[in-house]
Formats: sequence, structure tokens, C-alpha cells
Amino acid sequence: MLLIVENAVVLAVLLAVGLWMLSDELWYLFHQKEFDVICIHAYPDKLVYVAGKDTALDLTGGEICFKTNEFIEGMNGYSCELDDRKLDAFDPCRHVTDMAAFPYKTDADLTVPGIYLVTFADGDKVQCAFPIQVVDP
Repeated sequence: MLLIVENAVVLAVLLAVGLWMLSDELWYLFHQKEFDVICIHAYPDKLVYVAGKDTALDLTGGEICFKTNEFIEGMNGYSCELDDRKLDAFDPCRHVTDMAAFPYKTDADLTVPGIYLVTFADGDKVQCAFPIQVVDP
């Protein structure tokens, strides 16, 4: 009988610890809502290109994330890596995606100096963009 009680106590402790460790994920699972915006989580390492020398965009190091409107207020266009606010112990940047893996559009002509936009969009509803610059060699 004592062995059964001991096993039940151990099982209850393991279950409690497991639920505590999964609390953020469980909260998200039951409170998940559609994302309102795509944000620049981190800018790519390369934002300046040399006309005629560089032939393709290099999005290495760049990341985007998906958020609801409640998590973007006050960001003022800064990337998420510069936003040090903590909201309800819930990390709003859980859905971070490598920029190179997400479809993007750009009007960039890497042979002509100028400033161009690189835009990420999920349908017509949510999008974000960042500028790149092409300079003379």
C-alpha cells in the first residue's frame, strides 16, 4: 500500500513539473489568434550593395516574425531585437522565420544605384518592408 502512495506522489510531482514547463505553450495553444502583422525581427547582415558587383540579394541573418497588434504598439518601426519590453511573460516573437525562407518582393535593380524596398507579405492583409541601398562601385 505504501508503494502505491509513493508512486502516486511521484507521478503527481512529475505531472505538476511537466505542466509548469509547458505553461507558455499551453497558454499559446488555447489563446492562439490569427496574426495581424509581420515584423522585421532582425535585419539582414547586408543592406548596402555595390552596383554591378553584387548580383543577388543576400538575406543572411535576416528574420521576420508574426505578431498580433497588441504586441507591436510602441515599436515605432524598430526591429524586434531592439524591443526590450516583456509582455505578460509571453514572448511575442515565438514565430521567427528566416527571411530567405519566406517569399518576398522587391523593385531592386542591383545594377542601378538607389534605395529600394524589400517587402514580405502574407496575402494582402499583413506586410513589412525594409530598405536596401545600391551604391556606385
